[in-house]
Amino acid sequence: MFLCCETVFLRGIFFFPLQDSRKEPVHFDKITSRIHKLCYGLNMEFVDPCSIAQKVINGLYPGVTTVELDNLAAETAATMTTKHPDYAILAARIAISNLHKETKKVFSVVERPQHMLMRVSIGIHGDDLEAALDTYNLMSEKWFTHASPTLFNSGTPRPQLSRYLCALP
Repeated sequence: MFLCCETVFLRGIFFFPLQDSRKEPVHFDKITSRIHKLCYGLNMEFVDPCSIAQKVINGLYPGVTTVELDNLAAETAATMTTKHPDYAILAARIAISNLHKETKKVFSVVERPQHMLMRVSIGIHGDDLEAALDTYNLMSEKWFTHASPTLFNSGTPRPQLSRYLCALP
């Protein structure tokens, strides 16, 4: 297991804006703690939340938002996948956690990936809920995926599922 250093020297003190117009200082320990909470089930002999937090701190700039901090942490973890594959899982967890955090507040993301998979499954299978759940579970576990026209259009008011459209006379 990796141990974090207690103090990180910053080039300057950075603040990120809060929703109510206040600004809060960026804390290394808070970044590390957030990343560490998402490391459940990962091999901590190889995954080092502190090194990710240090790289995030090095990428800071004045006015950085918490969303941008999370994006930087996810990108940093993704680049460390060459050191150990668990970093890919951690990167995905950080990105998804950030997505959930933002979706609840501003509803800027119309549809989450899991919602899309359920919409596609129900669009394909209709009232056959058992088949829809089977398809959803298989796609969630990454056994297969449908082509992009199906992912975009299934379960919508105009469910055009074919990539090739032919005009009929």
